[in-house]
Amino acid sequence: MLAEDTHQVILLTSTNTGEGKTFCALNLATVFAISGKKVALLGFDMRKPRLSEIFDKNQNIGISNYLSGMNEIEEIVYPSEVDNMWLVLLVLHHLTHPS
Repeated sequence: MLAEDTHQVILLTSTNTGEGKTFCALNLATVFAISGKKVALLGFDMRKPRLSEIFDKNQNIGISNYLSGMNEIEEIVYPSEVDNMWLVLLVLHHLTHPS
């Protein structure tokens, strides 16, 4: 038998912009982290990536680098200012058409 998977995932999505997905994801992640849960907040918005701005992270590598095979997973995970929360952000500088 396989061991019980203890990892949980919450996905926030919608078809329209401006509905508060980033706001809700950031607040949920922060609440879980403050309560002692280990949280990875993944920013996959390829049209308007905002988490880099919110956390004032001007990194050169992110999830797009990992998905294209340019970097390892350990290289794209950044600590946040919130204890127990790490960030995986999006860098679009090398993508010509993100969609």
